[in-house]
Amino acid sequence: MIGFQVDITPRIRATALFFLGTILLWPIAIHAQVLPPIWNFSPSLYQADNQNWSVDQSDQGWMYFGNNGGLLEFNGVTWNRYLAPNGSVIRAVRAVGNRIYTGCYMEFGYWDTDFTGTREYHSLSASIADDLLPDEQFWHI
Repeated sequence: MIGFQVDITPRIRATALFFLGTILLWPIAIHAQVLPPIWNFSPSLYQADNQNWSVDQSDQGWMYFGNNGGLLEFNGVTWNRYLAPNGSVIRAVRAVGNRIYTGCYMEFGYWDTDFTGTREYHSLSASIADDLLPDEQFWHI
């Protein structure tokens, strides 16, 4: 039997290993970029309607949502829902410090935390009720 020996220089070997490694690792790099960290929550989980109008995040990292069913508060583990004082859709939310400002139909104000940790609503529009336009909706804060 006649044998032969192939002389591969170190440079050719390094180039071949580089291309082989690139081809094998490329799908892993592509797959890691395709999956963003997005969580979907169903309305049955947070016990409110399926339409959210606005969202804001507090300095503590808590999320607040203006929802058809009221103000939603999410601390990363549990959900709380607070109804608008007039029962309408909350369309605007803004977290500033420990206060959460909301706007809805013919009403805007802020939510503070009481001694039990529950949010309590304070109306700001009550002091200017005579100046509100008929069917006023507050969309931005």
